[in-house]
Amino acid sequence: MSRQASQDQQAAERRRFCRIDDDIILRYRVIGMQETPADIENLDVCLPNRLTLSSTFASTTQQMQPLLTKIQEQSLEVAEYLRLIDRKLDLVARAFLLQEIDVQEEPVCRVNLSAGGIGFCEENPLAAGTTLEMELILLPSYVGILTYGKVVYRKHEPGVVVGLPFRIGVEFCKLRERDRDLIANHILSRESGAHNAT
Repeated sequence: MSRQASQDQQAAERRRFCRIDDDIILRYRVIGMQETPADIENLDVCLPNRLTLSSTFASTTQQMQPLLTKIQEQSLEVAEYLRLIDRKLDLVARAFLLQEIDVQEEPVCRVNLSAGGIGFCEENPLAAGTTLEMELILLPSYVGILTYGKVVYRKHEPGVVVGLPFRIGVEFCKLRERDRDLIANHILSRESGAHNAT
């Protein structure tokens, strides 16, 4: 393995295990492993979903950033015009997401989030090995992410959160790499915001 590949792998591992406590909208359902998509990277093709449109737009915006920087060197007006178009598309994606999920009716959930998995408190004692289809809405950006995970632990912690006596740990087993990047960037943004606030 080359030195650069080794450094990239180490950076990916650090990113994967960097964790924060965060407030998001979380929905999940228990499924069989056979219900997970065979090719998560082609999620938009095999499973059109208003929820994933916002994350697709957000990851495309990240990919466009280097090009936009080059365009800005040539013309500030064209770069600003493209930013405004991107903003309009973001608003369309958010409107689709809000049609898919009634945000006013969905409670915000306190979670421990990383690019590799999620921990949350739950009323039901989900067994280790259970497969979950999960919808995550990152706040305040309202980026929706669809992922599949396996419960890796269940701890009985009554009294920590009233009415939710079980702490559940889930490892993402199927997550688009661009969505993993969005979660990692969300975590970094939250961390830098917390540091700036102190």
